[in-house]
Amino acid sequence: KFTLYLKKRRLTEETLQTIQQLDPQAELPDELPKLFAADLNAAHRAETRRLVLFFDTHEAFWGNERHLPEGEYFLRDEWLRRLLRELELESGIVVAVAGRDIPRWAQADRASIPEEYLDLHLVGNLSQADAGEYLRRAGIDDTELQKALIRYTRVQEGEVHPLYLSLAADTVLAAQRRGTPLTGKDFAQLPKAGDMERALVNRFLKYVTADIREGIIALSAARSFDEVVFRTLGQALNFRSHRADFRQIIGFSFVEPFSGVEPPRYRLHDLLRELLPRLYPEPVQEAHRTLEAYYRQRTEEAADTPARVEAIYHQWQLQPEEAVNEWEGAFEAWLTHARYRDCLSLVEIARACAPADAFDRGRLLQSRGDLYSTLSRYREARQSYEQAVAAYEQWLQTHPDATAAHNNKGNALTKLGDLLTGLSEHEAARTAYEQAIQSYAEALRRAPDYINAHNNKGIALQALGDLLAGLSDHQAARTAYEQAIDSFTEALRRAPDDIYAHNNKGNALAKLG
Repeated sequence: KFTLYLKKRRLTEETLQTIQQLDPQAELPDELPKLFAADLNAAHRAETRRLVLFFDTHEAFWGNERHLPEGEYFLRDEWLRRLLRELELESGIVVAVAGRDIPRWAQADRASIPEEYLDLHLVGNLSQADAGEYLRRAGIDDTELQKALIRYTRVQEGEVHPLYLSLAADTVLAAQRRGTPLTGKDFAQLPKAGDMERALVNRFLKYVTADIREGIIALSAARSFDEVVFRTLGQALNFRSHRADFRQIIGFSFVEPFSGVEPPRYRLHDLLRELLPRLYPEPVQEAHRTLEAYYRQRTEEAADTPARVEAIYHQWQLQPEEAVNEWEGAFEAWLTHARYRDCLSLVEIARACAPADAFDRGRLLQSRGDLYSTLSRYREARQSYEQAVAAYEQWLQTHPDATAAHNNKGNALTKLGDLLTGLSEHEAARTAYEQAIQSYAEALRRAPDYINAHNNKGIALQALGDLLAGLSDHQAARTAYEQAIDSFTEALRRAPDDIYAHNNKGNALAKLG
């Protein structure tokens, strides 16, 4: 049967061996779009029916980072573009991608998709007729009430906002369940411009039970939730959290299920997750405290790595500085032990939380660069290191004597130099090393006994020496090695038991010899 499957998919032994030899972390992910497309193409050849692929929420590739530099912007959805380019569209495969923004695929440097391959359709607001049909299907049959809801959620002549309409419908149905049915008169007064979301959310929460209201507010703190999380919040925050309550909440239009996850998990619509913490800051903060404790306990009881990631997320909402420190420690440990998937989960957390502190942002970007470099995702690594350098420079504009920032900037530049050396971009690598050395010098000018800066300066000088030696610039390489030895000697003069400085000095002496 397996041999027959291979024949149907036109897979040869040579292709299978090539796939099996790919590194599962560093190489396989880059090949997966091509392999997936090849499998889809082969499967479709055996079918007479048309194959249609649907991709929703295209903007989720960027989350809250909509204004990235173009290089990183296009990296986010590159795998999707690569998949689409490999599909045999002429065979009848159709791809539908939904999102809030028009794709900029033709502008991408790599895996671009020309505009003539795109058939764009603006899916705007609902027509009044469609809005009326939606309300009928939702169980709202009163014609006058339908007209009032449509007028209330209309954003311009003849157009009704889908989310506003669904929230309004949920409000009516919630009021019916409480035995206080609403009429068209309850929606006669239109909210002020720009205040529709707040007005609808407040109106909706007014007509659900107190327990459901408190449950929804608490769940806005969670990135995702299941019934256990709901009950945990209920027990800690003293609202009723029976299964019937849970089922009622997940039945609302603003609750989105995660597909393919067991046990089932859900999340509130981004609008509510953004708005409720502003409207009810204290209950949401209490929910964050409860969820951090819950995920900490799961981490301790079962060494649950995803639980620790969630704990860090909730700590970030309460104590950002401590969360950044824990994030960095966990990331370094997991990267050392090749737990790359866990590191990627932390990268997702950092993107969601986006620290405003430029120094912390530099630390996280530098760690991200280390991960991408390890995974051979060199373009992303380069951009991460460059962004880390820019973040440290931003911090130094207002904190010019921050020696740690000078040192960290040097570290990011050294790693950028190492990356560029491996990519044979020798001039750019040399510039990065020289800038790193200058950063360490700035740190040492302010703190002459800063041992790490002495050691790191020596490492950058040694790397520069290696680069110059490889380019046969032997005299310049010798000078760099000698200066590296001097830096390690300075570190050892201040910390004679520093084994790393001894080892680094030995390496530099060996290369000089």
